[in-house]
Amino acid sequence: MTPPAAAAPSAGERAEVAESLSDELRLHRRVAVPIVATFLVELGMWYTDAIIVGRLGAAPFAAVGLLGGLFWETLFVCFALLSIAGVLIGNAYGAGDTAGVRRAFRHGVMLGALLCPPVMLLAAVTPDLLAPTGQEPEVLRHGESYVMAVLWSAPAVLWFTALRGLATALSRPGLVTLVSAVSLPFNAALTWWFVFGGWGIDAMGVAGAAWATVVTTWLGLGALAAAVACWRPVARFRPFDDFFAMDAGVWRRIARLGLPVAGVRVVEGASYQALKIAMGAFGAAALAAHHVVASIAGLSTTLVIAIAHAGIVRVSQEMGARRPAAMLRAGWVAIAAATATAAVVAVLMLAAPLDAASIFLAIDDPANADARSLIAPLATVAAPLIVFEAVHIAATRALRGRHDTWVPMWISSAGAWLVAVPLGLALAFSWGVGPVGLWWGLGAGYMVTGVLMARRWRRGPTPFPPARNAPRG
Repeated sequence: MTPPAAAAPSAGERAEVAESLSDELRLHRRVAVPIVATFLVELGMWYTDAIIVGRLGAAPFAAVGLLGGLFWETLFVCFALLSIAGVLIGNAYGAGDTAGVRRAFRHGVMLGALLCPPVMLLAAVTPDLLAPTGQEPEVLRHGESYVMAVLWSAPAVLWFTALRGLATALSRPGLVTLVSAVSLPFNAALTWWFVFGGWGIDAMGVAGAAWATVVTTWLGLGALAAAVACWRPVARFRPFDDFFAMDAGVWRRIARLGLPVAGVRVVEGASYQALKIAMGAFGAAALAAHHVVASIAGLSTTLVIAIAHAGIVRVSQEMGARRPAAMLRAGWVAIAAATATAAVVAVLMLAAPLDAASIFLAIDDPANADARSLIAPLATVAAPLIVFEAVHIAATRALRGRHDTWVPMWISSAGAWLVAVPLGLALAFSWGVGPVGLWWGLGAGYMVTGVLMARRWRRGPTPFPPARNAPRG
């Protein structure tokens, strides 16, 4: 049954607001630290898979990077859509609207369910779609065995994301951190066991890493759902009450805000995957080197996205409380913190690229000599790229938190498909720069979008959701 669109919000606990920069730093840190820890744990799971699969050789490693990357890219588009439910939860929490918190959460869970079938279908046909792109047959063979298993993790990942959005928007992300931290060693042990076999199980190779992910994600979902239902700081919002009551107005808001956000992820992800596929045209060694450098850069991206998610939470809460100056300050804090973090990783990447690469690939193995020779040149280009990427990511998320999503989509589209892809392909193939040219194009795209997104945050509109007469006491 659909509740009336004009129903009065129920009184409830309200998000704490910031009266000064020191207040904002304190509140941002309270949300950001657990989110960063969670994202690092999740990155550790990805690194675990990469490290273990990398022991199988360059082709399996490249396969997981290519087809596994495409699978997760599809999920990232879904995460972008689901993040809007988190924004609406943050708005409701900032306004003290307990019923609004529940309403936004249950729509997020239902959205996750609706997204599962297309995600799994697309994953199943990905190997066939890549066949005409010139990838090496061995890479496609290993990749197919991986993706046909890992697709079964999609429902658990999407519902876990909806639950995480609830806990995070309520400034309680530590709950997710705890569940993820327990999952990390479990996933590492399971991945090693399934990949190499033993204790009554035959070695599964690349597919073993995928099945370990499936088991870990479903167990993690069960643990987080139980925690949300029982842990008082979140359970007192009664998130599972009236669970199947849908509201057409909420669906409209999710569509209006979420479609351009998903569009941003599609155009950015498609451009990155297009350049990755183009990298595959230079052979498995180039693709493996690309995957190594992307994995190193992924440390920066993960930290930046975590900080940016904290920015979404703080911006959406201040927006719900209808405080424009505090909202603007919260966004700038997130952008500054993200950029500084990326700069640290960039320096480390420039200082010791091969040392970092040895974590993922046996670079002293003569069979990997071609991949080794490309790692340092690619890292040199990737280092400044991740700094501009940080500005882009943090500013885009801050804009999302204040419901500004359409213009950022067009900025991202222009940077990706008018700058990054054409310039990268021209440098790599027409001008003879080779694999490094693809990364130069990507860097130029992020430079353009980073500057434009920051300018948009400084000078763009500051809309507010319709007043719902939420009690202010």
